[in-house]
Order: sequence, then C-alpha cells, then structure tokens
Amino acid sequence: MDEQKEPARKWIVQGKDMTAHLIAYRKRSIKLARSEARLEDSHILSLSFIYILSPNDPCAVSSLPPLQQYAVFENLLQTRPHVSDDLWDICEETQYALARNQDVRPIFQRKFLECDDEMYYCIDILSNLIKFLPAKKSHQVETAIIDTVKAFVISSLNVDGAKGEWQTYHMPYVDSSSGKSTSMMPDYVMYAQPTARTNFDLFFVEVKSWPNKGNKHETDTIKLGKEMKLGIDKLVNRSVEDPMTVGMLVEGCHVKTYYMDLKFDGQYRMVEMARYKLPGNRVDGLLIVPPVLESMKQMKLIIEHTMKSLYAAVKAGRPKTPSGLSGFVRSSCGSPTMTRK
Repeated sequence: MDEQKEPARKWIVQGKDMTAHLIAYRKRSIKLARSEARLEDSHILSLSFIYILSPNDPCAVSSLPPLQQYAVFENLLQTRPHVSDDLWDICEETQYALARNQDVRPIFQRKFLECDDEMYYCIDILSNLIKFLPAKKSHQVETAIIDTVKAFVISSLNVDGAKGEWQTYHMPYVDSSSGKSTSMMPDYVMYAQPTARTNFDLFFVEVKSWPNKGNKHETDTIKLGKEMKLGIDKLVNRSVEDPMTVGMLVEGCHVKTYYMDLKFDGQYRMVEMARYKLPGNRVDGLLIVPPVLESMKQMKLIIEHTMKSLYAAVKAGRPKTPSGLSGFVRSSCGSPTMTRK
C-alpha cells in the first residue's frame, strides 16, 4: 500500500479539510486490514485511494455531522438534466394502453413523425422493454434484468465516436501488491479510440446477477471502483484535463450510478449520482423510464466532456505525462483476504 504523502492540493469544504479526513479514513482502513477484520467495500477501496462518497450508504464521510455531510454533497453535486414532458406523456400513454391490452404501435408512430433524438431513444427503449418484460409480475429473472440494462445503455448512451463491448473487454494492469500483470473484465465498457494504439475507457457497468463472474474475493462495487480508477489513470497519463469516468452498478433490479474524478492529490472520489429501480413489468413499470433516462443523460454529459478533453489532448500532442495531475496518481492494491488460523 502506498504511504500517504503530504497532498499537493487539498479538498476544502466550508473550512473543513476533507483531504485530512479522507487520509485518516484510509489509515483506519489499513489498521482494520492488518487486524484481519472484515472490511466494508468503502474501506477496501480506500486502500487503493478510492473513496466512495454516498448520501445513502456507509462511506468515507458518514462519520461527519449531518450538516457537514450536506455541505460535502452539495459541493459534489453534478447538474441533473431533465427530460421533456413529452417523454413522460408517451410513457404514461403507453402504460395506459398496455394495461387495457391495446395496441401501442399507433402511439409510437404518431410520436415518431416529429420526434427529436431524446424521443427517438425513448420509443426505442419502450419498444424493447415491451418485448421482454412480463405483463404484471414485478420479479425479473436474470435475463430480463440484463436485457433491460442493455436496452437503456445501447439506446440512451449513444455517444459519437465511442465504442462499447459486453463481457469481452479486458483491462490490463499491474497489481502493485504482487507486481504481477493481470486484467479486469467489466460486464460492459464504453471507450474512445482517438489513436490506433490506445483505448481510453470512460464508462463501466457491473451486473451482480450476471453469470460466470470472475474474482470471487471482490464485490462488484470494489471491481467497479478499480475499473473507474484504471480509466482515470490512463486519461491522466495522456494529459487529459479534468478527467472523469462514470460507472453503473446493477444489483438485481436496483441500480446505482457513480462518477469518479481526481481533482485533488491522491483522492479518487467515487461519488454516487443516482439510484433507482429498473422497470419490473410493462403495466405499471414504464413510468420509471423518464427518471432512468435523466440519469443516463447525466452520465452521457460527463462522457462527452471527457471525450472532448481527450481529443483536445491528442490533437495538441501533449506529453504523455502531465506535470500536474500525474503527481496525484496512486497505485491500486489487491483486496485483503481472511486467513484461517
């Protein structure tokens, strides 16, 4: 585990030194790991300088007083774009028709005549959801969950110049604790390829229910955090300004979305942006579609921002190791494992 050096740039929120708070949190995690205590995901990730920041789950700032926590999350807040009222209308109209066993194709055809990209994506998603979601049951089988995730990702995260792969993409890296070369395989990754030689990974999905999962010692939350960090490190190495990655964690029908940045020295902030439940059936679940699309739109804006910065760095021919953020980078480590005595 890297020793925490004096940070070059500190995160201060209303006079509170959050950098010092996170350093102290990591030291507690190291102490817990050495005692072979069972660690929470947030503690394990902090060993790799990744700090989960969530207003809902136990995290690196949960010990702060409520008003300080509120100030922290106000500081971290990303603008949440809204979808148009027309999207709410078509979802409500479609759900009403399906509840009465009516044909929804006339609704789609009417809306399709004068629709923008946002409405087009919504119609495409609704069409796919109707095909595989059950009529009334709210429990989704694994295949339906995966199909639902794919429907949203493929349709609403259509980013110009980006490519995506499901369960085939490998992210090579060197494990600092063992010195061995290994790789991670996200359930889904979106990446940019501004040059023929190098991919830059921007968006990651981990689906807990996906069969044939890899590392049994790490939860999907830990895996997602490390994938997002690898993406950040590669962007920093290419002199990309203000690098950010985004991730989606799917646990059954429940979803959490995150962004990660490296604005401060040695602090990979993994910030929860949203959580929601995927549609469970096509009768009373379609009104979930607009808020999910808003969350997708939020991630898309971050991806597009990072891609713009990436292509600017490549076009400018900047040196591969910038003088600023390269000093903020830290190595990841493996997850502690319990040993039998």
